[in-house]
Amino acid sequence: MREKRIAAEMTDHAQQDMPIKESEDINIVAERIINANTSERKTLCNWLDEDWDVFDAFSGTLTEGNAFKLIKRSRYQREITLILPHMLKFSDSHTISERVFSSLCRYPNKRRRNSLLISIAHCPISFYQLQEICRRKICVEAFAALFDMYAANDFFTVNDLRKLVADNKRCVRSVNFYAVLEDGIVSGEKKAFVEMLEKQYSRTHRTELWRK
Repeated sequence: MREKRIAAEMTDHAQQDMPIKESEDINIVAERIINANTSERKTLCNWLDEDWDVFDAFSGTLTEGNAFKLIKRSRYQREITLILPHMLKFSDSHTISERVFSSLCRYPNKRRRNSLLISIAHCPISFYQLQEICRRKICVEAFAALFDMYAANDFFTVNDLRKLVADNKRCVRSVNFYAVLEDGIVSGEKKAFVEMLEKQYSRTHRTELWRK
């Protein structure tokens, strides 16, 4: 009984020391950071940066206004820069407006800029934004998302799909061709092309494993 009581007290203590409650809405977290004074902001951001797993407990979708404010402040408040990629993962097409996307593309530090763009490539953002990230060749996620779109949507032809692959050869092996075929492809030509890629890259992968 005594051990249980001590364990409960330690848990209560830990929860009191947490600057943010678990399962908090991401916008509450963002507004805490935006409105905090210098000392509070640094404490909060450092706490978040020490354990990225805490972001798994947050919910909701970051608002466009909060995203823009965080990006703007991160340029001169380094502690925000450290956690901004994790905050932006709670984005969708409403979050990443033209002004938000433009501010990310013009972010002064190249390494940070690429990190921020990669973080939103995992999100349901606009088609032209995925294209721009893919064009920069900084991650495979944008290419994989575009490949899925080109394969499944009858607006795109097999030539569009071939062009996408030709322009991003280093990213092609990141695609789960089996999953794309399972999801269904509207065009017989595109299906044949994806099947060809699946055989080609599966064989290449097996050859690489054999050489190792």
